[in-house]
Amino acid sequence: MLVSVLADADAMGALDSADPGPVWQVVGQAWRKALGEDLPWPTEPPTPAAWRVWAALLGACAVALLQRAGLAVFEAAEVLQLPRRETGPAARTTLLLPVMPGRADATRQAWSLVLELFEGAFEVADPMRLERMEERLRAGLASLGRQAPRGGNTPRFLRAAHELGIPVMALAFEGFQYGHGRRAQWLESTLTLQTPGLAVALARDKLAAAARLRQAGLPVPVHQAVLDADEAVRVARRLGFPVVVKPVDRDGGVGVSTGLETEEEVRAAYAGASAVSPRVLIEKHVFGRDYRLTVLDGRLLWAIERIPAGVTGDGVSTVEELVARENRDPRRGEGPHAALKRLSLDDEARRLLAAQTLAADAVPARGREVRLRRIANVNGGGRPVAVNERVHPDNAALAVRAVEALRLDLAGVDVLMPDIARSWLETGAAICEINAQPQLGATTAPHLYGEILRRRLGGDGRIPIVVVLGDAGSPPLSEVLVMHLRQRGWAVGWCDRRGAGIDDEWLVRGGGMFASGQMLLTHPRVDALVLAIHDDEILQTGLPMDRFHWLVLAGTAVSPRVACGPGAGTPGRGSQALLDELLASLVPACSNRVLVVAGSGYSGVGPAQGAKGAGAFEEIGRAELSVALEQFPA
Repeated sequence: MLVSVLADADAMGALDSADPGPVWQVVGQAWRKALGEDLPWPTEPPTPAAWRVWAALLGACAVALLQRAGLAVFEAAEVLQLPRRETGPAARTTLLLPVMPGRADATRQAWSLVLELFEGAFEVADPMRLERMEERLRAGLASLGRQAPRGGNTPRFLRAAHELGIPVMALAFEGFQYGHGRRAQWLESTLTLQTPGLAVALARDKLAAAARLRQAGLPVPVHQAVLDADEAVRVARRLGFPVVVKPVDRDGGVGVSTGLETEEEVRAAYAGASAVSPRVLIEKHVFGRDYRLTVLDGRLLWAIERIPAGVTGDGVSTVEELVARENRDPRRGEGPHAALKRLSLDDEARRLLAAQTLAADAVPARGREVRLRRIANVNGGGRPVAVNERVHPDNAALAVRAVEALRLDLAGVDVLMPDIARSWLETGAAICEINAQPQLGATTAPHLYGEILRRRLGGDGRIPIVVVLGDAGSPPLSEVLVMHLRQRGWAVGWCDRRGAGIDDEWLVRGGGMFASGQMLLTHPRVDALVLAIHDDEILQTGLPMDRFHWLVLAGTAVSPRVACGPGAGTPGRGSQALLDELLASLVPACSNRVLVVAGSGYSGVGPAQGAKGAGAFEEIGRAELSVALEQFPA
């Protein structure tokens, strides 16, 4: 999705007249200091008055800021309109910038920040200009980051949808709608419309979930809830060391300590777990390799082994040097969007090093595995390794049974066992957790996001949409189209200057095209949609969808929006300039056919320039449209 912005005339004028070299140098320095990377452009600055290059550079900087902040934008900036040379820099310069669904304000904020940055570079009299620019960049990036989606799943689902051509709409919470109307699905991270809330609550309570799994005849570790550190020690003694301490109601390995061998370790672990939850349990430690099996709709989707955070000796480097080298892996970083987390030589790591008779400055032998974390959690710096092809059928069935026992549709099953390739019936196993909102990860399984969307949507999730422009006939052509589409047995949404509804049902009277269109696209009963355009609203708001199937040019009855509304009467004939602007917005969004109704007043019948998949303009009689509808997409 793209949004149009206007380049500031003063800024463009300055770039037109000034030597770009110093500006380029100052902006580049501030950018590198604040972001730790070069400007998203070749090293040489554009020449003065290189309008398209300067506009593209500013747009590329805005996109880079959005992506660095974690906002899911995947398209490049596009220069739509440039000033004519004779008009000078005050003329209109228009850019199209990508927008994350529901985050248009973030794109505008990034654009304003880039303009402010380049304008600041001209303040040559300010000796603190570089520091001010750097500070402003950091603050702006932090502000943009607060608008980014939480967790790593949502941006990856949005990318998959973009690559698959699936339309996305933001909802009034952290979730997104993928697809339109009856074909749409909602997702919040990996929670779906089919995920029962009761099952999620059960899975997030480790005590209750374990009791349910035990009731279903599935293997779970022995554990007990405790109220204080003294009780934790008593229970640990009774269960026998080593033990695990974990909060009852936290995911992602938060507050979990494993392999505890002493009472002092149990007390310290209890303090950490109780700091994140008032409910803490002590669990008998189960030895084995740590596997995550992801299940979707009753079948195994993916399996990984989680390797605890650590490094491998080379016989030359110290542990500290090995950690620094591992952290240079571009996949490792901080925050929810990093595929892998950075390694840390903190207190836990140093205690584990001591237990392995090592220290940070020690040089491990070549090939020696040095462990830095007890738990094999990716959030703790662990590394996932795909084992999908090695999973024994009995182990796949075990994971499916566990998910079904909690009545979940999509979940991650954490299992401890000696070898995923051998049956748990032979080797034994313990299910230590069911995650109802699993992080799928981008390291071993980036394809899962698209696969889940395809399975849920059964395609791209699009419904047939036809847009009718400028019709003043009687009966209105849009009403005729709705009637014909209803004969297919479809529930047809419609929107025109009167309001919007489904079939014979009115949903709203009056209202705007954008809001009414979005209302219908999110309605779970809508099989198809007919939109009748009689004014210029879409030039200010954009279309309510990214593209549609048919564009019917029915007439020239379009007016500026100020002339429309209740009691405004019949729209007048639109000016040629207004019609041209509307066509420039509509034709590129039409993916199939552009039909020109005979006698509609459109003189030019030629190629549908810029249309995504649309062929030439096709002239058609009004009465023939019903026959043409036989080829309308199903």
